[in-house]
Amino acid sequence: MLNGLMNTKTKKTIIGIDYSLTSPAVCINIGGDLMFYYLTNKKKWIGKQSENIIGYEHEEWTDPIKRFKNISSFVFQVIEKHISHKIGYRSIDNIFIEGYSFGSKGRGVFQIAENCGILKYRLMEMNLEYETVVPSVVKKVLQVKVTLIKTKCMRHL
Repeated sequence: MLNGLMNTKTKKTIIGIDYSLTSPAVCINIGGDLMFYYLTNKKKWIGKQSENIIGYEHEEWTDPIKRFKNISSFVFQVIEKHISHKIGYRSIDNIFIEGYSFGSKGRGVFQIAENCGILKYRLMEMNLEYETVVPSVVKKVLQVKVTLIKTKCMRHL
């Protein structure tokens, strides 16, 4: 009986977050099984696009803080679908958040920062550690831009 417990392998759980204002996306990787979730305002991209890609519509918002809360709530709903941080349930090995683009300009930079700040605060409140990965590192590791991945996924649907 003890032998059976020792041979049991747990699958590594990694969460990747591409956190934008218009089309944030979350990838849940559990032992190599990938699920992709994203928010959109475009009706044709809402719903199940394939077995592992699902789009959700942005919720209505009346001010920027409500918008940022809605987006971070989407991320937590996706995480909770697959993982619970409670003892006895699957744990999260890594959470990666794509960092800010150095090409961001104007007032939008502040909204991007406020939006991501709310997500990071909520992760901290739930005792969920994360790492921020600068976009250039993401590109080097994956050898493609995240935007190209999204575009390619959409073309194959």
